[in-house]
Amino acid sequence: MGAFSFENFDISGSTQSPCTKDIVLNFIPETSYITAGNSIKTMILVSKSKELTLSAKNVVDLEDGFDSEIGTNFTAEIGGCGNLN
Repeated sequence: MGAFSFENFDISGSTQSPCTKDIVLNFIPETSYITAGNSIKTMILVSKSKELTLSAKNVVDLEDGFDSEIGTNFTAEIGGCGNLN
């Protein structure tokens, strides 16, 4: 299991707190919903039968190497959390 590239952040269950401004996601998380106050950047492979939603206030950046296999339920959306500027 990898790690997020920011400090003081913990994922447990299906919720995340507090609202983190920017997230670089470099592994498939155990939770199915990741939200950010500004941006999410990732290049993970979302494997078959996985459900994952990435929600950020301004940018969800799916970089080279990102892929979602047939049979996944993947969503990227603009929405995010909190009132971060």
